[in-house]
Amino acid sequence: MEFSFLFPLPAKIELNISEGEKIKEGDILGHYLSEKKISLNLAQKLGLPPKKVGQALTISLGNGVKEGDLLAEKKSLLGSSVKIYSPVGGKAFSFDQERGILTLVSPAKKVAVRAPINGKIEKVEKEGLVIKTEGTIFPLCWAKGKIVFGPLKKYAGSLANLNIEDRGKILFFTEIINLSLIKKSEALKIKGLISAKKSDDFPTFLTLAQLKNPDDEKKIAAYENQKAVLDPKNKVLAIVNS
Repeated sequence: MEFSFLFPLPAKIELNISEGEKIKEGDILGHYLSEKKISLNLAQKLGLPPKKVGQALTISLGNGVKEGDLLAEKKSLLGSSVKIYSPVGGKAFSFDQERGILTLVSPAKKVAVRAPINGKIEKVEKEGLVIKTEGTIFPLCWAKGKIVFGPLKKYAGSLANLNIEDRGKILFFTEIINLSLIKKSEALKIKGLISAKKSDDFPTFLTLAQLKNPDDEKKIAAYENQKAVLDPKNKVLAIVNS
């Protein structure tokens, strides 16, 4: 069965594909520039009240800094001092006087955005790409979070069975989603949790969902380890044809 979904894109991306073009999983769709912000709690490092940290700064906001440059220094009457050096190269971005925190921005790096699955570019929109593909659809009665992609894994019912090898996967099970499962899944960077039973709406960055038809859990088990799309907006779990 054919289905379409919206693949979100970062702002100011330069695309190198167009509508109607076929794509394969892993193809580079475009590039964008990404800056990394690093916050340094100078008040804590210098042992000073936050509002006095500004007097210890040795750099000016907006200026470039190199790794190892002196950022701040607290001098004492005995001649000793505490010095803070830049851990990275970049630019002095901002300074929070109320908390004594200096934020640095590392140089922008070019980041590639890759196709999550095989398919065809149906439309290029401001919010992202509408991708059409083929697979098996399972409806959801409830879902929250962002669209995620990953191989399916059946949860065996024991937290001890979850490990680093499950990173990036989508878990499905018949049990109710509980807080312990969510916390471990967050730590392992599991992408989503699907239950056949109604669960509480826990605050989490994970994508959560409940199957509309509880009997589908047995059908989904046959697709374990296959690539899936968990789409909260359209309330579907789609198993992509290999």
